[in-house]
Amino acid sequence: MIALEKVPRRRIGSYGVVEARQIGRGGLHEISGLVEKPEPSMAPSDLAIMGRYVLTPAVFECLERTKPGKGGEVQLTDALQLLLGRERIMGLEFIGRRYDIGDKLDWLKATVELALKRKDLGPELEEHIASLLGAKNGARSGRASSRRAP
Repeated sequence: MIALEKVPRRRIGSYGVVEARQIGRGGLHEISGLVEKPEPSMAPSDLAIMGRYVLTPAVFECLERTKPGKGGEVQLTDALQLLLGRERIMGLEFIGRRYDIGDKLDWLKATVELALKRKDLGPELEEHIASLLGAKNGARSGRASSRRAP
């Protein structure tokens, strides 16, 4: 079982992508192919692999047989393509908020969100963010800023 997420075509080249057919309702898919970081125009779908897996032990033999692929690295996506020759692989679309910590902006969003939830950091961080946004909005509306130019 692989966790999947629909991603915009412009971002598809950052992920492993599956070719799959939906089975019933609820976001369950039977996977028929996988490709690592395809060009958006060549991607078999907009279903990206999220990096969450429940795999059988057979994947280890497939990893041993997998030659380096994209980036000169052995890619799990390529090993899973080999595994497809031996057993079925299913995918389930993830529902909820997810951040890709390989993306700088998503990493920042995740860090801020988690910090805001902490009792020891949240209130002060929220106040700081509000002051930053207030200063930014004040500058946009032409109001004088309390900061002095260097």
